[in-house]
Amino acid sequence: MRFVIAVLLIVSSIATFGQTTRRQRPAPSTSQQHSLEEDQKLIADLQRRDIDANIAVDTDKLMALRTDDVVYLIPGRAPVVGQDAVRVYLEDIRKQLADWDMVGYEENWQEVQVVGDVAYEWGTINIRAQQAAEKRESSATRNVMQVLKRQPGGDWKIARAIWNIQAPQAAPTPAAKPAEKPKE
Repeated sequence: MRFVIAVLLIVSSIATFGQTTRRQRPAPSTSQQHSLEEDQKLIADLQRRDIDANIAVDTDKLMALRTDDVVYLIPGRAPVVGQDAVRVYLEDIRKQLADWDMVGYEENWQEVQVVGDVAYEWGTINIRAQQAAEKRESSATRNVMQVLKRQPGGDWKIARAIWNIQAPQAAPTPAAKPAEKPKE
């Protein structure tokens, strides 16, 4: 009888071990189905479409490039969370820029790293605009970090964005002359 119980325990243990081992091996994630080269192309496409949408100040196109759970961390404001809140924010910006022409919008990413189904990028965004009635341009440079998420179809969207405005670079000040000993 003890032998039968021991055999049943061993068989039960082997069966349980086999199930545990199978459960520990996750199914291939979406990221394993894509090569780094494919991801880089898809992320570059996202960046290009983001530039185009920003130049056009097109809220619908911008929102199509954001995840449903998008979060903006904007200087001096509470976090802007979700598609509805970000849409309101972008519409407000669009209204503020109604009498401005977007002259330039350039994204300069210093680093883009893909980690599974998430990627992050950091760099600067240079924005140039001109008021319709004036010839003078205004410009700003943002220091930006974004988190991207792979979507079920394989494309990428912006999930998180944080930025600050880079202080304008002042003209270099001339070097002070070293103190000289008065001539006698």
